[in-house]
Amino acid sequence: MAKMTKAAGRRRLGEVESKAKKLFLRGFISTKDLEVITRIVTTRSKALK
Repeated sequence: MAKMTKAAGRRRLGEVESKAKKLFLRGFISTKDLEVITRIVTTRSKALK
């Protein structure tokens, strides 16, 4: 995979979080899974700033 810019990385993290929320609303992942994904996304997005 090609190296992403910081902006592209943040955008990609947003996409991942959005997809996780959709999966949660449809019942494919649990609340705990969603919390873990959200925590990872916020940690990584802070690191990319």
